[in-house]
Amino acid sequence: MAGAPPARVLEHGPYAAADPDRPHPPKGEAHWGCEQFKMKWYKDSDIEVFRQALHAQDADVPSLTDFSGRADQSGPSHRHDLFPLPSQRVHPRRRSSTPSAHKRGRTTCRSRKDVVREGWAYHLFRWPLLMVIAIASFCEILVYVLVRQIVTFFEAIVSCRAQEGQLRRKLSAAKSYEEWKQTALELDELLGFERWKSHSSNAYYDSASVRKVLASLEQSRLADDAEGVKEVLEVCLRSNFAGIESLRLHSQTYLGTKTLIENYVDEVEKCIIYLRETPLISPQEKTGFFRRTAKSLGTSALCLSGGGTFGYYHLGVIKALVNARLLPAVITGASAGALVAALLCTRTDEELEQILVPELADMITGAEEPISVWLPRMIKTGARFDTVIWAKKSCFFTMGSMTFLEAYTRTGRILNVSVIPHDLHSPTTLLNFITAPNCVIFSAILASAAVPLVMNPVVLLEKKRDGTLRPWRLQGKHKDGSLRVDVPLESLHIYFNTSFSIVSQVNPHVHLFFFQPRGAPGQPVVHRRGQGWRGGFILSALEQYMKIELVKNLRVIRDLELLPAELGGQTFTAVFLQRFEGTVTIWPHTRLKDLLNILEDPTRGDLARMIDGGQRVTWPKIRIIQNRLRIERQVFEGRRLTKHSQESVIPTPTSDPQHPSTARARSRTRLLASVVPDQSFGTDVESSTGYETAHHPLLLL
Repeated sequence: MAGAPPARVLEHGPYAAADPDRPHPPKGEAHWGCEQFKMKWYKDSDIEVFRQALHAQDADVPSLTDFSGRADQSGPSHRHDLFPLPSQRVHPRRRSSTPSAHKRGRTTCRSRKDVVREGWAYHLFRWPLLMVIAIASFCEILVYVLVRQIVTFFEAIVSCRAQEGQLRRKLSAAKSYEEWKQTALELDELLGFERWKSHSSNAYYDSASVRKVLASLEQSRLADDAEGVKEVLEVCLRSNFAGIESLRLHSQTYLGTKTLIENYVDEVEKCIIYLRETPLISPQEKTGFFRRTAKSLGTSALCLSGGGTFGYYHLGVIKALVNARLLPAVITGASAGALVAALLCTRTDEELEQILVPELADMITGAEEPISVWLPRMIKTGARFDTVIWAKKSCFFTMGSMTFLEAYTRTGRILNVSVIPHDLHSPTTLLNFITAPNCVIFSAILASAAVPLVMNPVVLLEKKRDGTLRPWRLQGKHKDGSLRVDVPLESLHIYFNTSFSIVSQVNPHVHLFFFQPRGAPGQPVVHRRGQGWRGGFILSALEQYMKIELVKNLRVIRDLELLPAELGGQTFTAVFLQRFEGTVTIWPHTRLKDLLNILEDPTRGDLARMIDGGQRVTWPKIRIIQNRLRIERQVFEGRRLTKHSQESVIPTPTSDPQHPSTARARSRTRLLASVVPDQSFGTDVESSTGYETAHHPLLLL
């Protein structure tokens, strides 16, 4: 790692000889946040299992149980996904003459013939059409970049006006969220945005419905009418009720939104607490109410994109959310985002506050090898980085060989990692404690980082009941999931009913085309008092037109299959055409130098700048995230309390083996035994025998 000392590995730590199975230090150890950087986080036996799995022959990978055979020494089977190695030339006289060999050869030829595009028109016009589209796209990119530069120049001039410009500079130089918040309020007052907040009517939401619901809730609560409160809440507790989560409503001011909406959120929170504590409604009714409202409201998720070294800007986003106590329970990451997500989901808030410091750069040493080492490896294997070396370094971020289920039971956060099976036809897989409870996290984040030319596909590991590791059965190798799905919103909705997503997007190829013509939450348009278009309507319209034209060209290339597989094929277009934004999208401000160092390790100074930059772009989004999570957390707390109160009065099942309740209890026990390891993982995770079934994550969803 350029400019930073190498990672320090001492003999003492979680895998010291005195206690080799501990994945983290004992509770109460002084200054653990600093000591984390001195520990050896990996176990040699686990790394050896991982190394053997990587070198096992592809024919033996489906069984994944025996590694007695030697590793394949014939060289790499592929260089990477975009440019496969040419098949070895076989002399006709040396070719096997057995019938089975001839049969396999004929089958292969037929399968290749099936994918050849028939017709002379395709072969005649394919390349000319591709060249025309490429030239047109290049010209459109030049026009697009010119338009963006003109808009930036225009906004820089407008924002320098007198007192307004002084406050904006003060806003940009704020050292904390409280300082930023106070300056934002001053700007709102100066520009007249406080008057806009006080006027409840607006075209972007149904103010009449919000006003009516607010009055009904307040009246019923003050009259101690629990049934009335419950009926109204069942109507309004849903995602984006009456449009109150519209980004336009939060893009007109520097802080907050309409006063009516702020009052509505306050009253809904009070009514949920009132309904949770009132004795006028039975526990059974409360349980049903909170179950229904939790389903209709949905959950929130934090999604961290890929992006190489750009991914360390996520650390600043996380730090801002941790300080504001606004981290959602569902976290997903891809590629570089998976590494940061693993760090987030294996540490508590207190531990994160200790390690989200510039000294964390000492543990980021994946690219410390000189070019004389990694260039020959890249030529030989098709990958710049050694997967086994990265496995050792990544164990710091995953606290050793921790699994998805163990991470959840330790922190209460649900880690999700996107990977793709290493074949052309399998869909993207979202790994979490439901789909892969015993999968080892460090193998998952390495698979998610297996980008062509960076790292070869990786075998996933799982933890057995005795605590040892083995390759995940019948799964084969996996690679980077962000090549197809950088932000897996559909899968998150299926598994966790996610309806509100916070996306931290740092991909450089996406960042270039990010433009919000009407402003963003906490960042209104700098002219026309936040009511206009960025750079004026003509420039905003031209920017949108050029961007849509570029997307159209990529779709034509994809749908007509103009780009050959040797040049990326469907993978190239999928990288650009997938969805990259969420309900709230955070775009850290990057530098051109970051692009030049996209595969390099940050120094302490670089990491300090990235953390600070990530925090600053998150502060304007705090209020809209806060309004959502305040309601969501009260609903979840109500469901949790009523669920536990219900289970405390459930009668003990009869001992009759034929009784339905006994059968359900046996089924429930088998379910828990299938996903909870026998061996406890550190001091924060209970053993499977003492683990409360009522607290099991599968039963809380």
